Parts: sequence; C-alpha cells; structure tokens
Amino acid sequence: MIILIKNVIGFDVCRDGGTLVAQYEGYRGRKYCLDFPVDHKAIVEDGKFIDLEFVGYKSPVLTTYKPDFYKSPVTGIESPKTSESKRDVSWSYACKVLSKLKPLVAKANLEREDIYQKMVEVAGNGGARKNS
Repeated sequence: MIILIKNVIGFDVCRDGGTLVAQYEGYRGRKYCLDFPVDHKAIVEDGKFIDLEFVGYKSPVLTTYKPDFYKSPVTGIESPKTSESKRDVSWSYACKVLSKLKPLVAKANLEREDIYQKMVEVAGNGGARKNS
C-alpha cells in the first residue's frame, strides 16, 4: 500500500493512560490518525480492583477522515460532512508511516516531537513493553 503524506498535524498522548497518537494529512483533503492504544492489566486483590498495570500497546489503529457531502432527501441541499473509517494496521505498517513522517517532523517544529520519538520506539518493539 502506498503511503502519501502531505503534512504532519501533530502528536499527542491520550488521557486514557497513555495511548499515543500521530495526526497527519494526506491528499484530497483526507486526514489520518495513527493510534497506539495503551494496554493495561487490572490488578485485583481479594476480589477488589486495586489499580491498572501498564502492559504495553495493542495493535495500531488507523482512522481515516474523508471529506464528503450529505444530500438531504427532503430539500436536496448538500452539506459538507466527514466520513470516518477505522482499521487495524500492522506494526510494520506503523513503522512505514512514521518513517514517512520523519522529514516532515523535522521541518514542522512541533510542540510534542518527543511523542514521535516514543512512537518510533514502540513501533520498533512491536508494541511490547521495553524492559529497562
């Protein structure tokens, strides 16, 4: 699959405990969001939930946002809307996307470039927790 990237939008960490997110723009107005969902294991003692333990990351998910139009069946008026589709992708595919983003990240002077570096590390490990 050919990966065409026009611009990097940014990187973020979700408040769900650490899901890593890369947002970028393709061509024809499409925007993409590459997520590395965090994986936690519940710690339970005596049948009671105690805490969540970080395990690593689940398979990457690519969300595509495509500009579209909605045509009212009553009035026939068209209005802009955005279609959204999600699909699981491989760690290999995630590595390819991140390598295509690299030259754009260097030029963009982004606030959270550290998240890009973390995503490269995580993708290289296949989402597994790095033993320190």
